[in-house]
Amino acid sequence: MARATPTPDPLPHKGPGREPGDCGHKGEPPLSRPGFASEECGFRGPWGRLAEVPGRGTMWGSLRLLLWIVSIDGRNPRTGTRMSDTLHVTLRTSSGSREARRLRRSGMVPAILYGHGEACVGLAAKREDIQAIVRHGSRVVSLAGAVKTGALIRDLQWDTFGVKPLHIDFLRVSASDRIRVKVPVELKGECPGQRAGGVLNLVLHELELECTADHVPERVYALLGQLELGHAIKIRELELPAGARAVLDGEEAVVTCTMPGKKVADESAATPEPEVIGRKAGERGARPARREWRWCLPRPCSGPDDRTDWCAVKMLVGLGNPGHAYRDTRHNVGFEVLELLSRRAGSPTRRPRFQGETAQVSLRGAPVLLLWPLTWMNLSGSSVLAARDFYKINESDIMIACDDFNLPLDTIRLRPSGSAGGQNGLADILTRLGTNAVPRLRLGIGPVPAGWKAADFVLGRFTPGDRERVAVVVERAADAAEEWAARDIQAAMNRYN
Repeated sequence: MARATPTPDPLPHKGPGREPGDCGHKGEPPLSRPGFASEECGFRGPWGRLAEVPGRGTMWGSLRLLLWIVSIDGRNPRTGTRMSDTLHVTLRTSSGSREARRLRRSGMVPAILYGHGEACVGLAAKREDIQAIVRHGSRVVSLAGAVKTGALIRDLQWDTFGVKPLHIDFLRVSASDRIRVKVPVELKGECPGQRAGGVLNLVLHELELECTADHVPERVYALLGQLELGHAIKIRELELPAGARAVLDGEEAVVTCTMPGKKVADESAATPEPEVIGRKAGERGARPARREWRWCLPRPCSGPDDRTDWCAVKMLVGLGNPGHAYRDTRHNVGFEVLELLSRRAGSPTRRPRFQGETAQVSLRGAPVLLLWPLTWMNLSGSSVLAARDFYKINESDIMIACDDFNLPLDTIRLRPSGSAGGQNGLADILTRLGTNAVPRLRLGIGPVPAGWKAADFVLGRFTPGDRERVAVVVERAADAAEEWAARDIQAAMNRYN
């Protein structure tokens, strides 16, 4: 009698020491997403859940396997929204900076879980698992291991170079909870206005949405097929996923298409000096007692020959790292200068633009755009470049306020140009703008104590005694910035250097 040969199991869901639902891939987090799997797509997970389904060797089982392969990037194959990844976490035995450093040395990342009225829980997760989740673009994760719950990544802190995660904050959520997340905006299609000679300006790089935790979109597309010259795509015109709504006003512009500034045909030909309110043509140095000004935004163009005129506006950029963990650190004194100037101007509304936040203020009668880049210190150049291109600002009218550990405390230095001097945020700005002729306002935070690494020093906080001295330096730096805004860099140097 012939012996029946058992059919090999194509899905290795069983084995010694292996639980049902474990795919057996070492070093990879399990791909099942408990609590956030979509019922519409007809399955709960890739291996274990699929293996538990009767008839998995039939055509129906093969179809479900195909659905998993299509959605292996973490998206729901029907809705296009990203489902949560699973992150294995362990409980922390203690808290404090010493325990956090020990965890980081062992390849773990300290974390904290809070929300839903429950007590805060100290957690830890593998560094490579967190980096994998960041690469996937996940914002909502399913925590497994010591704690089993859905969680929103509320804050993620990186090292100075933006390579290693240092700390992560989780907010407890359930699949039906409505949450707010920032989703990247991507351009799609061909713009007719660009073919006519226009320039595309992506005003909002990220859009804050309110949606349920199990339907977080991976990205939002701005369709350029109908964008003509001199027009804009507004938030209300975007196609958002079902159940999601934008937090910002629907009239906010996402993408604009404008004409570039006029080019001078003959560089050697003498050009008339532009007329400025309160100054006669050809007269230098005359200044009005009080300036009247308005913000100049691009007006609609009626055709290729209609060019947008821009008025001169200055921009003051404060450098720092975003997030509560970096607040009041030495590296964030540039942010403090802008916050003081904003309070002096009556605390105008700060708008999320250019991968950062902006505020329009008047400093001694001069219009100035305040810019807080929120791209991390070492990537500040992309935010400054986007704002410069949108407002068509000359590099000589941009001031960078930043820290400098080469200068002693209580010292400020203004310079019209020069190298970055070891300041990575300033170096990225100079690289992106393609010139060193950018004025800068340096605030001394040094010197670095013996035996300290510069990166650890700048990310540390001031002592109580130094904090009082820093407040005086920030006041003086704000006064110097106002002098630069009302007059020029040379006048500010003569008075405050």
